[in-house]
Amino acid sequence: MKRSLTALVFALLGFLGIGLSAGVAGADPLTPAFAEICNGTSGCVTANISFSNRSATVVGNVFDDRNSGSTTAVFDFYTANGYYSTQTRTAANERRSFNFTEPGPVGGINLVRVWLVANATGAYTFVADVHKP
Repeated sequence: MKRSLTALVFALLGFLGIGLSAGVAGADPLTPAFAEICNGTSGCVTANISFSNRSATVVGNVFDDRNSGSTTAVFDFYTANGYYSTQTRTAANERRSFNFTEPGPVGGINLVRVWLVANATGAYTFVADVHKP
């Protein structure tokens, strides 16, 4: 009887679209947003971006090649209502790691647009649009 009750519960959960995780240890809350992308003039950026109920967490690094000026990664955060805020991370002749969370409003952040800036020229290079799953 226990076995059939257990099978019934799992069948019901499956029918309702509710799954059970096989284990927490294998779950990775960060989804790779993009591999290292370079602008060809000053540097590169790579990041993993994860979304929670309202916020977005960004973990990665920005690299500046040994040239004049520095390189800045720009993260523009958007909600369903449009633009919300911007965060930047800059490196000068180095690879600089970052890990930050942008708290969002009610409804939450659902898009992060990433740019790479060659500060010597001010040229912006589009890197990626990362959408909340």
